[in-house]
Amino acid sequence: MLALSDRRGLAQFKHTPFACHSNMVCTVGIEALQAPACFKLGKRTPFRSGKARCLTVHAVRLQTVDEPVSRRQALQGLALLAATGAIPQQALAAGKSAEVGSYLPAAGTAGFSDFKPDKSKTPALRSGVINGSDSYSFEVPSNYREVGVANIQSGNFCMPNCAEPWTEVVFADDKEGKIQLLVAPLQKLTPKANATIKDVGNIESLVQSFGPYITGTNLEDEDVLAKNVMDINGRTYYEYESYAPYGTNGSHQLSRATTKGKCAFLFVSSASDKQWPKGEKHLRQALESFRV
Repeated sequence: MLALSDRRGLAQFKHTPFACHSNMVCTVGIEALQAPACFKLGKRTPFRSGKARCLTVHAVRLQTVDEPVSRRQALQGLALLAATGAIPQQALAAGKSAEVGSYLPAAGTAGFSDFKPDKSKTPALRSGVINGSDSYSFEVPSNYREVGVANIQSGNFCMPNCAEPWTEVVFADDKEGKIQLLVAPLQKLTPKANATIKDVGNIESLVQSFGPYITGTNLEDEDVLAKNVMDINGRTYYEYESYAPYGTNGSHQLSRATTKGKCAFLFVSSASDKQWPKGEKHLRQALESFRV
């Protein structure tokens, strides 16, 4: 099992059909790399078919196939790969957490659980970047599981002075999709302190700022199916529905954005084409319940 630590030049790669040999690890459609690749055990260079340029990477040997692997070692290995983007974060859910309905309080909506983090839940809450006594809340389908967020994605290494967006929490179900909350320092969008989302921009202009975080790649204007401005308890939210088949977060996306204090919040529900028929109703309700 190999982990990547250098992603330079990834834009040069193309999606090319291929097959891995038996002594290689095959990573196809991984979220961070956006390209399939074979990595020979013990080597440092990915093998790719077609004319795609090779990328030199640093590989970390975690365990050989004939050595005993404990559950803890397996989870540590998965966490390392997830942190580098070599496997989707959802893959950690099955081995790391129970369905949220088994420990979160029931919501007013049947089949959902209420989620409101305590002050120690995330790096942003622990550091005070997000006010722990009055933060955010939403409903989670009770069959979903919480997915671990790697340090590099959670902002744990840069709090309380992160200059880039980070992921607060992620919940997912393999058959339905996932919901996640991303947060950005407000100064990344505007120099105005305590700006409302209307101060930052209108719903049309901000879709391009939010697009990469909604889809995982980018968002074309023609892929935005609907936009809506909502005022809830005196706070303005921008909502978007989009269909981006090239998106790494799933081709169907529902998102809601707002601001508070020093932060901009982006809640995203997403699913693949296969997941959408089963997960759409749950994903829409999760989005509807999101409050800051």
